[in-house]
Amino acid sequence: MTGNRRNYASPVEWLGAVRQDNAWLDMKEQLETSTDADIAMHREDAARRIGSGLVNEYWMIHRNKANRVELVVTEVWELESLTLPKLKLQAIGMLTMEWIEQNCKTAKMHGTRKENMPSKQLQTEEAEPLWAKLREGGFIVAGGYALAEGVSNNQAAYIADCIAVKLSIRNKWKVFEHLWGLRNMAQLAGTWRETGKPPARADEIRRLLK
Repeated sequence: MTGNRRNYASPVEWLGAVRQDNAWLDMKEQLETSTDADIAMHREDAARRIGSGLVNEYWMIHRNKANRVELVVTEVWELESLTLPKLKLQAIGMLTMEWIEQNCKTAKMHGTRKENMPSKQLQTEEAEPLWAKLREGGFIVAGGYALAEGVSNNQAAYIADCIAVKLSIRNKWKVFEHLWGLRNMAQLAGTWRETGKPPARADEIRRLLK
């Protein structure tokens, strides 16, 4: 592969070359021999490669499309600031996510958690670093905004409350109930406020979002 866009007739042709490149073939071989624990690690690595910039934005926009990777690459192909070596790494991240979603039970388990398109309040430059930290901490699925498997509704309410404080979101329960498909988040928050006993891992959540 070369780093010159002029050597490729289209972004789809370039992506086809990535699919045949040793870097992706080696990654695919690792995925095919992975345990569930390995897959979780590969998810996190893939999310890190995709990053939190424009590629990630288009990745989320096209989340329900079968040709998701091709669409994202096409969207960002003309960006002069995005070099092909960098895009190659991001493409491998997206191909990894695609492979996991198509082949792993773990990915299907994550899919049982509700995730709607986040509101604009949750997609700002100030918000993205918070989501990145929550993904790294295992509270949010890699590459998305859904709650990770094992995160309780009480923890979700605590996360929502912390994010709302950081981003000055007034209608926080409406925003997060829509995002995660939950109900009665205000009541959940009221419970641990009244008892003075925050949910499990509250200190970790607070530290991530400070």
